[in-house]
Amino acid sequence: MALAHRGIVMSKHRWLSDDQVQKLNERHGWFKHGDAQSDVSRAFANDAIEAHERMRATAPELLAELEMLSNVVEGCGMTTMPEVECRLIFARAAIAKATGEA
Repeated sequence: MALAHRGIVMSKHRWLSDDQVQKLNERHGWFKHGDAQSDVSRAFANDAIEAHERMRATAPELLAELEMLSNVVEGCGMTTMPEVECRLIFARAAIAKATGEA
């Protein structure tokens, strides 16, 4: 959930300190104007971190569903359709990558 701070939508979590935000700005130069240095940078970085954490938390469930869907598609004999077979190959490759088998 995001909170409004000085008109800027920010995360309720504070993932980065002021020093970390400054180091990111110096290294990557995300924002060039002094008035956008801290609040906007922090909001941007925190939103990116939250998106990553949501994906990370959901990954096991997504993997399980992809494995189940791949098994159902194979079991139904749908692999005779070229497009389905192609997508199944990509799905199996993604599963192997996610499980460290690739």
